[in-house]
Amino acid sequence: MTERAPNFTVKAEVIRDSQGGIKFWRRSKTSREHYHVRIWIDGEPTDLDRVDQVDYLLHLSFHQQTRISKSRSTNFAIAIWTWGIFSMQLTLHMKDESKSEFDWFLNYDLPPDDGSNYVQVKSIE
Repeated sequence: MTERAPNFTVKAEVIRDSQGGIKFWRRSKTSREHYHVRIWIDGEPTDLDRVDQVDYLLHLSFHQQTRISKSRSTNFAIAIWTWGIFSMQLTLHMKDESKSEFDWFLNYDLPPDDGSNYVQVKSIE
């Protein structure tokens, strides 16, 4: 019997504070708003169990362009602060020492600003 190839989906969401507000940060008064975004892989639990780590290669504008997650409990999530959307490359390192590389376009939805759903943070974690 042939083993089924794992199937993964990359997902992203804007991180909210404990009251549900969307966190944003500005480097200066004139800079763009940066949003806190969580990115992770999703799939069947048995497929995720086969992953050892995920490397995320972010846009060139990031100081730390490569982010690595070995956290199975978070579905190999990372969190970034970003002001835009962009293409990134992911490398999935499997426990059997095989690799899978693919490109993914980061996109996230922001609701209209009614004055109550955005929360400015003074510094980033």
